[in-house]
Amino acid sequence: MARSFYLATLLMLLPVALAASKSSMIGVSSPLIIWSSSDKNVKASRVSYEVLSDVEGVASDFVLSAIGKEKGDADMTPYLIGADDGVVAVFLGKELDTSDLRSSSAVTTLKHILDDASSSIVFPYAASKGSIKDSLVNSLTASDVKFRMVNCEADASEKNLKSAIKSALKQKPRVLLICPAVSAIPNSDEALESEMHQLTVTEKALHGVNHMVMYSSAPELLSQVDISISEVRRRSLLADFSGFGNYTTCGTLCQVQVRWLEALLAVLFMAIAACSGLFCLYILDTPTRFQVAKDV
Repeated sequence: MARSFYLATLLMLLPVALAASKSSMIGVSSPLIIWSSSDKNVKASRVSYEVLSDVEGVASDFVLSAIGKEKGDADMTPYLIGADDGVVAVFLGKELDTSDLRSSSAVTTLKHILDDASSSIVFPYAASKGSIKDSLVNSLTASDVKFRMVNCEADASEKNLKSAIKSALKQKPRVLLICPAVSAIPNSDEALESEMHQLTVTEKALHGVNHMVMYSSAPELLSQVDISISEVRRRSLLADFSGFGNYTTCGTLCQVQVRWLEALLAVLFMAIAACSGLFCLYILDTPTRFQVAKDV
């Protein structure tokens, strides 16, 4: 109960994301979440508020520590699988950033997964400056670790994810690099929901296997050429002559809105003046020009 409470509190109250900018590109802060199914590593789930400015290097260190290739941080080793058993699955997400943890669907999915895990550790603040997948591939190759890429082809399908994981597990790899196949528009609610669903499918596919899962989300960097749909909509609303753009410029739509507002205000003012005049005449009983005063 206590673990569920603090997890819900963490996921609902995460502050504003870090910014990791690089020349003309914009980075986004996202969480790094790791959990284990190993019964021998039963520990209370933890949250580390350490800021990970180089999540690529941290992810590589975690994976190599989990399989015994490098000695990990002593404060983190209780959350890692031993070197002699288990598989490390790295889910390479693209849709989740820190601000998305306010979404009820994302919070619910992550909460269920972490509640079922034997142990877990969450880093709310992680910023990526490059490709986590490339960094992991280079580190695993250099360390001569057997790994398999799952669902990372250009024509990968969400429907084939579970069978692809099962097939890869038969080859006895130490590490699985799993890429979600998102068919919806990137950086949209539908894409995030699809990624959360595939994360659940991944966890179910690993059921019965001693495993550790690392969920790293690195939203694609946006450049001036590759701008998301939401950014295009925002800029179109802020464009000049749209009625919502530069406040020093009033286009056609802006002028029509101003004219209508002026007319409504004029009618309202005349109605108030007429009502006030009639009210005064009624209260004071003032004779009009067509009335003759009564003789006293």
